[in-house]
Amino acid sequence: MNTLPIVWSEAERLWPDKIALITDREELTYRELARRIRRVSNELIRQWDVRPGHVVALLAPNSVEFVVSYFAVTANAGIVHPIDERLKPEEIRFLLED
Repeated sequence: MNTLPIVWSEAERLWPDKIALITDREELTYRELARRIRRVSNELIRQWDVRPGHVVALLAPNSVEFVVSYFAVTANAGIVHPIDERLKPEEIRFLLED
């Protein structure tokens, strides 16, 4: 069974110039999306020392940035904890402290 990062890497290899993600503001090919994922993945390691098993909370609207961040965390074998931006500040605080 392949992991999500392995499947993603294979898709980038097979279809680098095919559209991978479409939003109301932009379209990204597998190559472009992979480039962004690698950049954020490297930043997560360098700035936050994200390593396998680390939980990373993501507070972002459904967007390209969320997708990139999600894949970047999983590329580092981290665990994504998505947080709904519509929650009240005290609910978000509770989730982060729990």
